Amino acid sequence: MRDQRRHSGDQRPRPYRFAPTPESLVEVDRVLQRWAVTVYRMPGREVLAEDYFEEFRLAKARAEDSAHLLRSGRVA
Repeated sequence: MRDQRRHSGDQRPRPYRFAPTPESLVEVDRVLQRWAVTVYRMPGREVLAEDYFEEFRLAKARAEDSAHLLRSGRVA
């Protein structure tokens, strides 16, 4: 069985995840040479929104904007 832990030589960045509300999860992860921002409704991880960016800083900014909207209650 293959070891699933990350090795010190693994260059893949870890996903940036946070839960702005108890009912949601925002994730920034590297996918196919781009940064994907995915907003989930919990439980069940239903995808509410997904967007892709070339730069991490832009993806992180979009994730933080999404979190602000979720906290304000302006998103279903």
